[in-house]
Amino acid sequence: MPDQDSGGLGVTNIAPAIRLRPIVFLSGAFFQYGQVLIFREIMSLTHGAELLFGVTLGVWLVWAAAGAALGGYLAGRRPEVISVGLLRSGLFLAGTLAAAQILSLRLINWSPGLAAGQMMPLSRAVWPAWWGPGALAFLSGLIFSLALRLAPESEAGSLYRTEAWGAAAGGLAAVLILAILGSPIRQALIAGAALAGASFFLVKPFLRPGWPALAGLIGLILTLAGAIGPWDAWSEKASWTRRLAGYELEQSLDTNYGRLTVVKRAATGQAAVFQNGGLIGHVEASGPDRMKDLAALLAAQHPAPRQVLLIGGALSRLPAVLLDHGLERLDLVELDPAVIELSRNFNLWPATDRRLRAAAADGREVVRRAPPAEWDLVLVMSPGPDNVAANRYLTREFFSEVRRVLQPGGVLGLTLPAYGASSEYTGPALAARTAAVLAALKQVFAHTLAAPAAGHVLLAAEAPGLITWDPEVLAGRLAGRPKARPVIETLKDGRVERLSLPDQALPLYYESLFGGVLAGEREGVASGPPRRPALDHFTESLEAVSVQVNEDDRPSAVLYSLAAAGHLTGSGEGGFRYLDLTQWLDRRLAVLVLAAGLALIALTALADRLRDRFRPGTAGGLGLKFGVGLTALAAGAWALSQETALLLVYQNLSGQVYLEVGLLTAVFMVGLAGGAGLAEARSGRLRDYVGLAVLTMVLLSLTSPIIIKLASAWSGRMAARALTTALLLSAGLVQGAAFLWLVRLVRRPGQNRPAAWVYAADLAGAALAAPIVSAGLIPLLGVASSLGLAGLPAAAAWLGVILVNRRIMENP
Repeated sequence: MPDQDSGGLGVTNIAPAIRLRPIVFLSGAFFQYGQVLIFREIMSLTHGAELLFGVTLGVWLVWAAAGAALGGYLAGRRPEVISVGLLRSGLFLAGTLAAAQILSLRLINWSPGLAAGQMMPLSRAVWPAWWGPGALAFLSGLIFSLALRLAPESEAGSLYRTEAWGAAAGGLAAVLILAILGSPIRQALIAGAALAGASFFLVKPFLRPGWPALAGLIGLILTLAGAIGPWDAWSEKASWTRRLAGYELEQSLDTNYGRLTVVKRAATGQAAVFQNGGLIGHVEASGPDRMKDLAALLAAQHPAPRQVLLIGGALSRLPAVLLDHGLERLDLVELDPAVIELSRNFNLWPATDRRLRAAAADGREVVRRAPPAEWDLVLVMSPGPDNVAANRYLTREFFSEVRRVLQPGGVLGLTLPAYGASSEYTGPALAARTAAVLAALKQVFAHTLAAPAAGHVLLAAEAPGLITWDPEVLAGRLAGRPKARPVIETLKDGRVERLSLPDQALPLYYESLFGGVLAGEREGVASGPPRRPALDHFTESLEAVSVQVNEDDRPSAVLYSLAAAGHLTGSGEGGFRYLDLTQWLDRRLAVLVLAAGLALIALTALADRLRDRFRPGTAGGLGLKFGVGLTALAAGAWALSQETALLLVYQNLSGQVYLEVGLLTAVFMVGLAGGAGLAEARSGRLRDYVGLAVLTMVLLSLTSPIIIKLASAWSGRMAARALTTALLLSAGLVQGAAFLWLVRLVRRPGQNRPAAWVYAADLAGAALAAPIVSAGLIPLLGVASSLGLAGLPAAAAWLGVILVNRRIMENP
């Protein structure tokens, strides 16, 4: 007699009692939706650092693999009882678990000692990346392994495809719903309640009376009740109260580009605006105009600017004071429409001035579409290259595009934050960050300058004699702009009078700016330009570090910025050790890759010899299993390398992966499902099919860099979507087919359920590769080279299988 659970379900009637395909589809959709919610939450904590893409994806897979392993172990002992009990509990807990994970990410203090807006060092950022996906990913692996265990072996491919289709649906739903509803905790609870409600009809024992059904019903009611609670507003308020004492949360919203948060100090009216936890604007109700000095420094780099492009800086008074320099047209561009709307609400610049044209647009797209010689002055107000979305305005490729749209006597100016570091001190990591951007400027423009003013200011021009730090020259240019002159306030007869500085006082004004960094010293009666100690020291600091040029393909400034954050916040020397490691690997990577490939072949051969020694005469034994396992591991590594790198490419080309990560992962999942379906429809020489899949991986790895360069050249968002989507779909197709063919290759009489351990190897490879590629190879080698290397391990592993298993491979 079969074992009975509390609902009277035995092993003989599992199939009619549980509708596995709908369960797998809906759970796949929910967990993909939850993954996007968790992913966005982690980005909102870490300034949107895309180097954590691979870390988060890899961690998800590690937790999912752990859940799958536990589920397989428990279900293997008493599948008819434990599997159904765990399955029904997991379906009801999913929504609450996702909401709890989001809540914990907000309430736990991940960066003690860091002020609000300070970049979270990589050494600290990995902790929310490890914790955030944990419980939900573990549950996703547990439920899928239970479904595999309850289904006949012949259904493994079908369930694999069904989960992929469900995940694709969940990713698409995230794109459509998140853009409208926001409130991540509420969405998690509502989606979880829908999954739990559907399980009443999909797992029939729930319909029978008894405590499991009652507990499930109570859980469903509590989940729905929780969805109407103010958890999102409360948790956000609690989080920001801890981060920024004295300020109160006024507004928090998720846009296409990140989480935008406005906090305000009630006593003074000061407001601060953060995007993904990074400060992007600070508004004072009254007091000195801090932007006037910066405008005087930047606008005076051109003798008579008329047409100016300003990228960023909308949440400041910089646009207003720039207009005082005699401009005929000021084009103000911000990527996020919500930032433009906020700046209008704060009344920071004259919205009715016809010279000012504010637009919510991609600055790179604006520059790319502009005719040649469009602007006299292009200014980039960068919040810092803490992520690729900001770094895309600081690369060699973007600077080349800017040079095309500048007038023959045009100037490019940009600012980088110094995170509180004084002009007298510039640490090696912060110097490396700025030096990488300066090196990119030097490859494009004939003349460049740098100064520790308002953070770090970098200038570039093609024509000689334009950009300068000479106070006399700058004063001469400012003298012809009466509205831009600085003023002094004096008290006369009880009244405050505002007087413009006279011409003779303007050089002294420039010498006093930003702590006197432009002040000169003359030694004795020597002629020639004076010595400027602050500038000289800053220049020496930049020249003392060895850096990689900041490029679209290789965002080195992001890596340096993360290392600088660790140093400036006292988080240890981990960032420097990481930089040392990447430089060490840069010189030895080719040898290491070759050695790894040979090691894969040698390990497979060793396993084959062990099989012959301990189990002679067994075809398809340890040697083939080990070789196929290595191939599955390498194929999983290849697939996640592709996905991780292409997400980074998409962010660099369009700047809005925060919303569309669901769409991109959905495309990859559609490819997985399609590839698995294609594999099931094919029978015959499995070794040839697997070989074809591995060959396709290598070809895609070699051609992806070319396609990415085309995408970078086209630059448009539609091109980014089309090319990135095509590559993701292709990667999914190949990976889905390879997985099913590898399973069928080792499915022999007396060897039941090989799908489980092949799937585990696939997950292990993906989990290992994603963080290595994201946080290691891409900063070290660049996106294109990382993609080019990704197919080599799969080729080496498969070559090892062919070499040491010739007898088996000849008779699949």
